[in-house]
Amino acid sequence: MSFGFVNLAMLAGLLGLSLPVLAHLLSKKKYDRVEWGAMQFLELSQNTRRKIQLEELLLMLLRMGLIALIAIALARPWMEGGFLAKYVSTESRDVVLVVDGSYSMGWEGKAATPHSSAKEWALEFLNELTPGDAVALLDARDQARPVVDTPARDLGHVREQIGDLPPPTGSSNLAEAVAEGVQIASRSSNVARDVVVLTDGQAKGWKATDEALWARLDDQLEQATVRPRVWVVDVAKFVSDDRTNFSLERLVPSRELTVPDFPVRFRTKVKYSGGKQATTKRVWLEVDGQRLADKSVTVRLEPDGEASVEFEYRFPSAGSHLVAAVVDEDNLPGDNHAACAISVTEALPVLLVDGSPSRSPVQSETFFARAALSAAENDTPWVRADHVDRNRWDVQTLDDYEVIVLANVRSLTPPEVAALERYVAGGGGLLVAPGDTVDGDAWNQDVYRDGNGLLPARFEEITDADPNAPRPVGIRDSSLESPWLQRFRDDKGGALGKARFDKWWSVTLPKRGNAGQDEIVFDEDQPGGGEDDEVQVSAPLVLASLTVAKPFLVSRRYGDGRVLMTTHPLDADWGTLPAKEDFVPLLHEFVFQLAGGRATRNVDVGLPLTIAISPETRVEDAVFVGPGDTEFAAEAAGTPERPLAKLSDTRLPGVYTFRPSKEADAADVEPEYFVVNFDRGESDLTPLTDDEKRLLAGEKRLAFVETVDELISKTFTDTGRTEIWQILMIVFVALLCGEVWMTRRLVQGGHAAIDEQLLDEMQAAEAEAAAAEESPQESQVDDVFARAKRTR
Repeated sequence: MSFGFVNLAMLAGLLGLSLPVLAHLLSKKKYDRVEWGAMQFLELSQNTRRKIQLEELLLMLLRMGLIALIAIALARPWMEGGFLAKYVSTESRDVVLVVDGSYSMGWEGKAATPHSSAKEWALEFLNELTPGDAVALLDARDQARPVVDTPARDLGHVREQIGDLPPPTGSSNLAEAVAEGVQIASRSSNVARDVVVLTDGQAKGWKATDEALWARLDDQLEQATVRPRVWVVDVAKFVSDDRTNFSLERLVPSRELTVPDFPVRFRTKVKYSGGKQATTKRVWLEVDGQRLADKSVTVRLEPDGEASVEFEYRFPSAGSHLVAAVVDEDNLPGDNHAACAISVTEALPVLLVDGSPSRSPVQSETFFARAALSAAENDTPWVRADHVDRNRWDVQTLDDYEVIVLANVRSLTPPEVAALERYVAGGGGLLVAPGDTVDGDAWNQDVYRDGNGLLPARFEEITDADPNAPRPVGIRDSSLESPWLQRFRDDKGGALGKARFDKWWSVTLPKRGNAGQDEIVFDEDQPGGGEDDEVQVSAPLVLASLTVAKPFLVSRRYGDGRVLMTTHPLDADWGTLPAKEDFVPLLHEFVFQLAGGRATRNVDVGLPLTIAISPETRVEDAVFVGPGDTEFAAEAAGTPERPLAKLSDTRLPGVYTFRPSKEADAADVEPEYFVVNFDRGESDLTPLTDDEKRLLAGEKRLAFVETVDELISKTFTDTGRTEIWQILMIVFVALLCGEVWMTRRLVQGGHAAIDEQLLDEMQAAEAEAAAAEESPQESQVDDVFARAKRTR
C-alpha cells in the first residue's frame, strides 16, 4: 500500500494549526485583579477548575483537527491498493495512449498489420472506460507527435483521432514517447493515471541498453506528484513468423538543385535480412511516380548482406521532381521505397567578383571561371555567369544571384561583410578563392572572426611546394569522399588528382567548441538588424585535401546558406588546375552545391521545410500536405523582398507537397515536393528478449500486458488508486458537530452548572449565617463562614 497527495502545495494550510493555539493562549491573558469582599464566595473549587481546563483543551484540539482535515483534503490524498482497491472502479482516470507509428507497424505478414491491431485495441479499451475518464493520444515516430495533447473526456473525439492516424512511416523513439506520455499524465487532474504503449514488440525503438536514457525517465517518474503507471502492449506477436525482409537505405542525390539535361547521380543500398539463402533482387528508379524501364539494377545478396546501387538521370525540364528507388514489395512495404526531392531550374545566375582585374582578359583572375561556366558556343548554358571588377562591385545586387564568387579579393569592408552575411544566412551561396593579393590578416579579423564568421578557415601563409619533392603536390584522391566529388576520383575516371599545385594558402580550422555542430552564434548584423537575431553556424568540414595533408576545399553552413573556400585560386598562376578537363565540371559542382541552400527539399525529422513564394501569395491560404494527406498550415518566413512559406512541424516522416492555396485542386497545381527522411533501422525486426523486457520493467518502471481484460484487471484491482478526501470530509463534518456541541456546552451548559453550584453554596452559607446570628456568640458565626469557605 502506498500513499500520496495530488496537490502538495495545499499542505501549507497546516500552518493554520497554530491559530487555535494562539486563540487559546490569548484567552489566558491575565487582567488586573480588584479585591471585592463578596468575590470570596465566587472562587471555584480545584476539581471544577480542572474540568473547565480539560474541556477547553479538547475544544482547541477539535478546532486544530478541523483545520488539519481541511488542508489535507484540499491536498487530495490518495491511497494505492489495500482495502480501498475495491472502490477504484468508481474513480475517474486519465489515460495517455501511445501508438507506435514506425513503419515496422506496417508488417503485412498477418491478416491485419500491427498498426491496425493497435487502433482496434485502443478503440476496444475506450469502450471499457467510464464517462468521467479522460484520454490523450500520442503518435510515436522519430519524435513523439501529440494528437490529443491534453486528456479529453470527449471519447468520441479521441475515437475519431485514432481512426485518422496516418499510416506507419519512419522509425520510433519509444523511450521519448513514454517520457512525453508521463509528462502529459503528470499534468492531469485525476489520481488514477496510466500511460499505455501499443507497439509491435520490436527491440529497436526501446533502446533498452541506454542506461542514461532510462535513468532520466526514472527521475521523471519519481518527481511526479502522482506517479503514472506505464503499461506496454504487444499487438503484433510475430516472433515466430518469417521475418524475411528487403530494405532500401536513404536515397542520396549528388545534388538537390540542378538544371535541365545535367547529370544527377542517386545512390542507395539494398539490404537483405531474415533469410537463410542467397538471392537476387531488382531495384528500379522512379521519377514522379513513373517507373523507368531502362533504369533498373539487379544485385545479388547474401543472407544479412547488402549491396550498393547507383543511378544517373538527366531531367528534361525544369520543375520540382520526386525521385525514388524501389524494390518489389514484401511483408514490410515501409522500407521498399526510398525517395528524394530534386529542384530543376533554368540557368543559375552567378556573380564573379574579380579581385585582380587586368586589361588583358586572359590575365584576369576570373578568365578561366567565366570560360568554364558560360561557354560562348553553349546555347543553353547551365549557369549564367556575370562578371564585375572588385572596385565596381555593388553589394545591393546580391539578391539577384544564387552564388557569389570572390576571386582573389584583397579584403572586404564592414558593410560588404554585413551584406554577405545577410545574403548567405538567407540561403545564398559564397565561394572564396584566394590568391596572391589576399590580405589574410584582414580576412581573419573581419570575416573569419575566431571561427564564428563566414570564412570556414583561418588564413595563415602562402606555402610553396618543395621543388625537390619526388612527386608534385596534388589533390589526394582518397579525400574525395563526398557524393558530389566522387566522380573526380581516379577509380571513377576522374582526372582531378593529376592537377599540379605549386603554391597554396595554408589554413587552420577553428578548434572544437568555437563554432561546433548545431551551435547558435549571435551576430548583430544578421537579417532584421536586431540584437535577438541568431544564426546557426556549423563546424567546418574539409571536403578535399592536398597530398601534403593540407586542406584544399573547406565547407560550412551559415544560416540557411553555404560557404565553400578553396586554398588555390581559380586561375593558372599557382598550378595547372584550370588546364585539366575536370575543372569545368568541378566549378559547376561548386555552383550547384552552393545554390542548393535556397532549395533544401530533403531534411531530417524535426527540421523545417521552406519554399520561396511570390509576394502575391497569401501564406494564410497555403498548406503543406504530408503523409496520409495530412494538411499542415504554412507559416510566414523570409523577408518582404524574398518571402518564404515554412513548415516547422516535420515530426511525420515521408513525402510532402506544397500548395499555395487550400482551395486549389491538386491536379491543377504543379507539385512542389519535399522529403522528410528518417532512420531506416526499423527494418531490423528483432523482438525484445525476456532479459530486455526485465531490464525495461525495472522496479515498477513499466509492465507488459497482452489484452484489454488483463490491463483492466490490473488497473482496477490491488494496484488501483483512490482518493480519500471524501472520507476526510465525513470525518470533518463529525468533528464540526462535536466542536459545536462542546462550545455550546461550555457557554450554556458548563458555566451555567458552575453558577448553579455557586448559588447553592451561597444560599447554604447565608442560612448558616442567619442561624449563627441568633446565637450570642460571635465565634460561632465566624466558624460557619470558615466552614463554608473551606467547602469551596
